[in-house]
Amino acid sequence: MCDFSGEADHVVCTLIKQYLREMPEPLCTFEYAEEFMYVASVDDKLEQLEILKDLILESIPRENATALEFIISFLLYELLTMASDKK
Repeated sequence: MCDFSGEADHVVCTLIKQYLREMPEPLCTFEYAEEFMYVASVDDKLEQLEILKDLILESIPRENATALEFIISFLLYELLTMASDKK
């Protein structure tokens, strides 16, 4: 996980939004759109995670997977920060 503790949340969010807007293709590329849509129809959450993991690690381009990992790390950091602030 990345260390976001020294960064202002809004700055990181702005950079992520700008990066995503300027991409020529979505992170979860058009080529695999149907596979990603299928995941939403799977009822079993563990199976969903396995399918997503396989799609991310084996299907989309490595640079997209790295960017997605960064975004998920940031969102997780924010979630954990919010949870600890409520205590």
